[in-house]
Amino acid sequence: MAIIIIKFRRIGVGKYSLFGPNGNQISGVYQGSLDNAKEWAKRFCSTWHDWQVDYKEIDDEEAIRVSK
Repeated sequence: MAIIIIKFRRIGVGKYSLFGPNGNQISGVYQGSLDNAKEWAKRFCSTWHDWQVDYKEIDDEEAIRVSK
């Protein structure tokens, strides 16, 4: 079974959404804290057993912000 990677991205200040492998937005916009948004993303994708959320873009963005 193939794993489908779903990208978790910030789309504005305090706004997050999920994007499919082809770059299409597959969820509505979540507004709130980053920790709550990550939990929301995990729950959103948990109904599909072959979907996995990729937080790399957000984690890299946070690492850059914190190091400054």
